[in-house]
Order: sequence, then structure tokens, then C-alpha cells
Amino acid sequence: MPQQALFLPCLLERWERWVEHGGVRALQSDWDDVSADVIRNLGWLLNSEAPRWMGSPKNKLPLPSEVAKSVVAYGLPPLEGSLLSGKAAQDAAEKIKKCIEDFEPRLDEVSVAPLQTLTDAREYGRMNFRIRGKLRAKPLLPFEVDSEFDLVTGEARVGA
Repeated sequence: MPQQALFLPCLLERWERWVEHGGVRALQSDWDDVSADVIRNLGWLLNSEAPRWMGSPKNKLPLPSEVAKSVVAYGLPPLEGSLLSGKAAQDAAEKIKKCIEDFEPRLDEVSVAPLQTLTDAREYGRMNFRIRGKLRAKPLLPFEVDSEFDLVTGEARVGA
């Protein structure tokens, strides 16, 4: 089975290729299916806004780590209108990276980098980031996707 793997069924997975292997019922799929699923979930994640009180300076009490990584905090802190300097673009990349590390467990070694100059971002109203990581597999498989954030609306598009 080249590039094939057996996956234990997960609640949210919708693959239809069930197989019986060693007495375990599993899904037979290839890594392209897994990669497409991660891209879809990154789109959902990056288009979900974490509660505004999460990053508020008024919130002086740090959240317990279990709460900060729970569905209560799911999503990305608001980015619209915030990319006003080169440092802000790097800060946004760090927020995106942390969000992915917290909520997409199938990726390891995540890195996020801005793809264009701030002048281009201001001119076109969009900021592009490259997301790189490794799909958790044996061996780890490379994963790379570009994302685009609309600086006015905060909408994110994630594509291969």
C-alpha cells in the first residue's frame, strides 16, 4: 500500500473507506486526504475569532493553560486593522503559529512567516503567510500551505 495508512476513526472524520485490520476497524486513506483535512480545519480555525477578552490587557489574571487550549478559547485573536508595522506582521505570524500549535494536533514543528512586504500588504489590503510543519506520521511528512488574511474584514483563506 504505497502512501496508504490505517487511521483510527475520529468523530469528525467523514472518510468512507472502512477496513478491518488485525481486528481493528479503521479508515484506509492516503496522506493527501489527511493533508486536505488539515487544510480545511486550518481554514475553520483561522476564520474563528477567539473571545476578545482573551488577549485584553484588562484581563490581568492569566488563564490556566487547560482553559487557554480549550474550546472556550478556540480561534485566532482579532487581526483586522492591526498590521500597521513590520513588527506587527511578525507578531501576527506568532499568534497564528500559537493558535495552530494549540488547536491542530496533527501538525508538529509549525512555523509561520509573512510572505510580502508591509507596503504591499497595505496597498492590497491583504497579508499572506506561509505555514509550514510536519504531519504527525512515521516518518513525519512535510506540510506547507499559504494563507491570506484580509486586513479589513479579518477573513482568512487557506489553500495548498
